Amino acid sequence: MNYRRFFLSVAVCAVVTFAFVGSTFSDEPSKDDIPTANPFDYSLFDIPEGKDVVFYKQRCADLSASFSAYSKAAIKNDKIKDPDLGNRMRPAYTRCEAYMTQAPDFDRHESPENERYFYQGQAYFGNVDFLAEELDAELDKDQPDQDKAHMLRQYITLAETSKAIGEGKLDALIDAKLKKVLAKDSPMNRFELLGVAGAVETLGRFDLLDMAEYRIDKGLQKSQAPELNPYVTVYGSKHVIKCKGKELRLEGVFTDGTEFSWDDYRGKVVLVYYIPPYPVAKSFDQTKYILSAYNAFHDSGFEVVGYALDDVEYKVVSDDGSKPQETQSMEEKLKELPWKVVSRKATLAAKDKNYLDFATFYSVSGYPHQIFVGKDGKVAQTHVRDEFIGEFLAKEYPDAARAEIDRLLDVPDDQDLEYYDRFDKELFNMGFMFNALDPTPEEREELGERIKKAKEAVLRNKLHILATTPGK
Repeated sequence: MNYRRFFLSVAVCAVVTFAFVGSTFSDEPSKDDIPTANPFDYSLFDIPEGKDVVFYKQRCADLSASFSAYSKAAIKNDKIKDPDLGNRMRPAYTRCEAYMTQAPDFDRHESPENERYFYQGQAYFGNVDFLAEELDAELDKDQPDQDKAHMLRQYITLAETSKAIGEGKLDALIDAKLKKVLAKDSPMNRFELLGVAGAVETLGRFDLLDMAEYRIDKGLQKSQAPELNPYVTVYGSKHVIKCKGKELRLEGVFTDGTEFSWDDYRGKVVLVYYIPPYPVAKSFDQTKYILSAYNAFHDSGFEVVGYALDDVEYKVVSDDGSKPQETQSMEEKLKELPWKVVSRKATLAAKDKNYLDFATFYSVSGYPHQIFVGKDGKVAQTHVRDEFIGEFLAKEYPDAARAEIDRLLDVPDDQDLEYYDRFDKELFNMGFMFNALDPTPEEREELGERIKKAKEAVLRNKLHILATTPGK
């Protein structure tokens, strides 16, 4: 029996039970518990130079803690939300980490993480030549590290942007990148061009962002090349933010060859999510959470539409790089889903239809991303995290949410260990779902008792599996 795993299971169960039963559900928050002011410490954005490594690591930790406090407070009181705060966090971390690399006690070679910080710091300070030399040296190796090469390319774009801003030549840099794309539309040239706008955001120069994006947009519009038409409007992050309250411009062909139409989904809540071209197992990590929501709310009118970036081939090789690994293809995996999936490959192939390239328009870059479309056909929520899917749906379908809560708390016996390990995650998500129902103090107290019993059942089943399964 693996006692280390056993005690870890006990600890996790105890902590989660205490956290949810003791605070989240059992106690009705008083008016004093509702924050009236934004608790974020904005002075943390004032990051000085010339400090030691400990200072900058602590400052990053303080930023995270302060933002976490703000996030929790904003959940309780919408009125204290700062819509710009999230955008300011990334530049603050970048600046803090860049200053850390200049500290006298910073050791670039101490760890791979420090190596990455070092390169990022060089980029932040605009050291283009150094990073270019590092990239050339990596690519000259017999077996170059492609992940490191990709990282260096990103940092070179950041360095070029930082240097151009410092010299007042951002417009010239954009024009040079545009010229390369218009002369030859290649993924690398496009990557460098679009990376400039992203770098401006990373550097926190939001005063220059609109100019940068407008210049790129207008520059691409001058091209008569039809292959560049999908890239005339390239700022997907902006489009996602601005699409709230508007119709989602999803067009294309499903994997079964039929045409997607919003008319088929009118009057229903729809979750649109991206399926990236990663190795299949990783691509479908988020599917289990969506599937749980689909099973719970589909009969009430909830629908899911996937968008697969299946036009990109992702070669999976063994750890030593010697040969491809056998793995289930994306095409096979998509067929197992109970909802329809728009295929980017099929959509791009239907040239006579002139479909909008959804992936480009909304900058679908290969990471899981989820968008809720409401019953009115308008985007209701973007950047939906897994734990908030149930919360949103509970507000739309409260009866189905209550039924799902009952199902989750009725812990079955004789499941595998993975099922019970996943229970804590489901319990956490259920908390958001339950709070969305605006429960009474009595309902909170009752749920607290039910959670306690459910946790005991999970722990009992885990112990049984660990005690009876060899090697566990």
